[in-house]
Amino acid sequence: MHYRYFCANAHYKSKLNFTWDALKSAKISYNRLIDLLQSHKTGSEPVDTQRYLVDFTEAVEDDLNIPKALGVLWNMVRSPQKSKDIYNTAMFFDEVFGLKLNEIPMADIVKSDVMDLINQRQKARERSDYTEADRIRDVIRDMNIILEDTKDGVKWKRS
Repeated sequence: MHYRYFCANAHYKSKLNFTWDALKSAKISYNRLIDLLQSHKTGSEPVDTQRYLVDFTEAVEDDLNIPKALGVLWNMVRSPQKSKDIYNTAMFFDEVFGLKLNEIPMADIVKSDVMDLINQRQKARERSDYTEADRIRDVIRDMNIILEDTKDGVKWKRS
């Protein structure tokens, strides 16, 4: 899906320059999109998504301008109002994109796995077992997760 997302960011008539860094950026963006969508999946605020539907339709009808249509999706999911309406509209958009935006359970699994590892690392640090804590941190890093130890606890994000 990361490669598909990468390809969707260029118009089909334009040249696409593949690099590993560009693919990595596409992966990061795709994962952020998934995270944002998850926050809307259980939202309860009503949002009128009609303007997004109109903008999306115009983009697709404008010589299949998928990059512009993706921009409409991004503008919609960045809404501070968490709404199931936004999630459902994004799923409608995904019928065109084919990015499998509704197949998100892996994001939840990854989050629970990361939280389990963070808790194990914290327990190792409390026991002063820094070798084990470092090993767990390396495992988490291999999952493309960045840890940040703060005064409020451990925070994490995808790399």
